[in-house]
Amino acid sequence: MIGAAAMRRGSVPGRVIWLAALGYLAYAYGMYALGVRWNQLFLVYVALFGLSLYALILGLAGTDSVRVRTALGAGAPVRSVAGYLLVVATLVAGFWLAEEIGALLRGGVPPSVSQFETPTNIVHVFDLGIVLPAMVLGAVLLLRGRPWGYVLAGMMTVKAATIGLWVVAMIWFMSRAGYPTPPSYTAFFALLTIAGCALAWRLLAS
Repeated sequence: MIGAAAMRRGSVPGRVIWLAALGYLAYAYGMYALGVRWNQLFLVYVALFGLSLYALILGLAGTDSVRVRTALGAGAPVRSVAGYLLVVATLVAGFWLAEEIGALLRGGVPPSVSQFETPTNIVHVFDLGIVLPAMVLGAVLLLRGRPWGYVLAGMMTVKAATIGLWVVAMIWFMSRAGYPTPPSYTAFFALLTIAGCALAWRLLAS
């Protein structure tokens, strides 16, 4: 809501935050619609997923990437943001691929799939197929000074912070429900959230 209100006043950072929020909503409700056991809110999840996704597509189509680069480019911490996105993408991909490839080598299924009794791990699908490649693409374009690099890197930095916060909250609820998570996961996503918030602030305030 804050990003949307700022965007209506012509704020470039507000538009980037708004796009990142739409990306987060499409990500979250897409996982709820596809990966959560059916419940009375299923149609709500589907509706919010569709609305968020189409709003994101239209929002990106209507974004003036050159204006975003002009507004953010002067004092933007380009190398720090790009390095953060590349590190996050590499580490998260390493976590997820270690579980998936380990299951393939053992001839079994990933522990998370067995634990939650789901057909597959929808988080791995969304992250490995969409989110992490977008982080790498945003980092590369940003380092090359491309206008869309500022848009995508800004979105993904904000999104990384929000997803990190969401994962930390999920870990807490899982622990309370009797599904403990390795401390390394908790520490990693807590650091991801803190660093993402700091870099997003520096980038958008520049």
